Amino acid sequence: MKLFVFVGPTLSPEEIARVVPSAIVLPPVERGDVLRLVLDFEPSAIAIIDGFFNNVPAVTHKEILFALSRGFPVFGASSMGALRAAELWQFGMEGVGVIFTLYRDGIWEADDEVAVTHGPAESGYRASSVALANIRLGLEKATKKGIITSEAEKRLVTIAKSTFYADRSWEHLFGQVKDDPAFVNELEPLRAFIAFERPDAKRDDALEMLSHLRELCDLTELPDAPEMALDFEPSIFWDQLMAESRRVASFSSLSGGLDVTESEMERHFRLAPYGPDVQRGAALLYLLMMRDHLRQRPVSEEEFRRSIRRFRRQRRLLTSEDSQAWCELQNLSEPEFELLIRLEMALDAVLAEHPTAVRALIPLELKRRGDFGAAARVVAEKKLLLEQSGTTSLTLDDIGLTFAELMTWYQNTFESIDGPIDSYAASLGFTSTRQFLSEVMLEYRGANQSDREKGSFDET
Repeated sequence: MKLFVFVGPTLSPEEIARVVPSAIVLPPVERGDVLRLVLDFEPSAIAIIDGFFNNVPAVTHKEILFALSRGFPVFGASSMGALRAAELWQFGMEGVGVIFTLYRDGIWEADDEVAVTHGPAESGYRASSVALANIRLGLEKATKKGIITSEAEKRLVTIAKSTFYADRSWEHLFGQVKDDPAFVNELEPLRAFIAFERPDAKRDDALEMLSHLRELCDLTELPDAPEMALDFEPSIFWDQLMAESRRVASFSSLSGGLDVTESEMERHFRLAPYGPDVQRGAALLYLLMMRDHLRQRPVSEEEFRRSIRRFRRQRRLLTSEDSQAWCELQNLSEPEFELLIRLEMALDAVLAEHPTAVRALIPLELKRRGDFGAAARVVAEKKLLLEQSGTTSLTLDDIGLTFAELMTWYQNTFESIDGPIDSYAASLGFTSTRQFLSEVMLEYRGANQSDREKGSFDET
């Protein structure tokens, strides 16, 4: 079971491992983390304890709802987890613990009840302040044990609440009342109680949630996530979050965990010279994807494998090792590779269903790219070559090669041929094998003329 826990500083990874050894521990959650988790993995469950909120955008409600809508259960307790669970429990997020309950029931409302300052990851996110929640509930326990009066409890809570969250601590609180005559008989017993008990409601709630998750881990599978009380509706803000959060590449081995996001890549292409073509190519892929999705055309395994072979052949990926290395270089995941093949097949279907219309648009596409003049010149040179040869179609004798030699040249120059040559020729759009061979021989003759005869035949 893939259980992911966002935590720090409430608990250490070692403490979590003692309760749920199989848990995958992640740093405090921030905006986009839950979304990436759902997109990059298939989590059995997501547990949120701690989260960033000050210098880093906090985890959004929408991405938690997205996870729930995909059937991934989300749990929250203690800190940021308790806050989000109190806001989203009606939609399926499961909250655990006293702090969650106080927020859910409206007894607590301010976010700073659970806020603390802490050190960097290198320090284990070591807390440098005490949460108001821990102070409140610690004082409440002291009152119940008769160590302080309820009046003293209220006074101390008021002082703690008026203190900036980063400055809150037991010592700071005691220092505020050390000279107050009202606390002359209560301060030292309270100080001793806090030192002995070390009340930490956030930690207690986090451990309670982990114990609950451990019980679930003992099951053969997690129960289905509760059905959401509303339909998940994307919006322009959701699209922006997707673009900001979705990784398109990760270079952890090269740069210590540097990820490239979709929006960062898109900004780069706004200025790149080839950016407009890439964007228009992406638009074409989108239209193909929508077309393929709407048609839901079933694809046989053999058809899919044939498309994979052609994809590899066009990129000169002759072995499985070549293909694997290429995919790693492109940061291409297995789902992305399958989507690319589906899109290639959708494009093939368009070409097969509308050959005349597509053929009529080729000159316009070349003009859009700025390649029409060069392409037209090459075609004219080929026609001139045939006229000079006094024929309309070259033969093997004309070029002085055997069929095997011609095919070897073609595969070394263009791409390898997979399967029968007639099927291959048809896949390129030729009406016959003879037409395909004639064009190949023409290419060979043009490529092997002397520089003087060849003139400007090469495309530049």
